[in-house]
Amino acid sequence: MKQLFFILILLSIMSCKAQQIIPLNTSAFRTPSNSYFKDLNNEFDQYVGTWTSSYQGKNIELVIYKPTKQD
Repeated sequence: MKQLFFILILLSIMSCKAQQIIPLNTSAFRTPSNSYFKDLNNEFDQYVGTWTSSYQGKNIELVIYKPTKQD
């Protein structure tokens, strides 16, 4: 009885699927479902700053910053 219970628990644990961590500069079209993007290789630094654009006569300003861990 204990062996059957142990086998059932083991099978249920093995059937669980975890999220996959994908590097930030990976194409979103090729990623599997239940995955998320994470800055693994410090790739986010190239996007930090103020980005400006104009579209149909309107100015758009996007400010991206990378917060540091605060204790």
